[in-house]
Amino acid sequence: ANKNMTPFVARRTLIANCLVHGWAIASIKKNRLGEILSITPYPTNEVDILHDEETDSYFFSVGKIKKVFSQDEVIFLKDLSLDGSVGASVVNWQSQVIKVDLLVKAFTEKYYEKSTFMGGIIEAAVGGNAKDEEAAKLYKKRVIESFQDEDGGGFGIAVLGMGSKFHKIGMSPVESQLLEMSNKGSKDIAIAFNIP
Repeated sequence: ANKNMTPFVARRTLIANCLVHGWAIASIKKNRLGEILSITPYPTNEVDILHDEETDSYFFSVGKIKKVFSQDEVIFLKDLSLDGSVGASVVNWQSQVIKVDLLVKAFTEKYYEKSTFMGGIIEAAVGGNAKDEEAAKLYKKRVIESFQDEDGGGFGIAVLGMGSKFHKIGMSPVESQLLEMSNKGSKDIAIAFNIP
């Protein structure tokens, strides 16, 4: 596309700017015969769109290089648009969906990092006296220590005392809800960006 970009990189740069900002431009450099010499995309946030109402023409001012291009000198991509002239940002339109998805991912990471999920219940053969309560606390301590390494994460094997039983339980309602929300967020974002 130009001396610093392959066609793949230039195309992806245009598409990324279009998806994030709603529109994107790339200048087209031609020789005297009108043959294309190079195509250079610019970051959308560094470009101002100028509209001449008298001629109904668009011009693009690129602040960084202090240059103004006419609409005949650029590739002008537009995404969602209410007036057909300038595209709107999908990210802004879908900001709440993306925000919820990021919050769910952050919560899920903390949830599993701290080994919050209890995979089962320990049934210990203890009664109601103080000695039995101390034994129950010891069982609990052993289980917690076996399921946490020095960094507070990881999984191990707990060794229980005589007469103790471990009852495995399935996925918690919190985990089921997190999984459902995570899948829904990913689907919503894919739909917003027209991704199958």
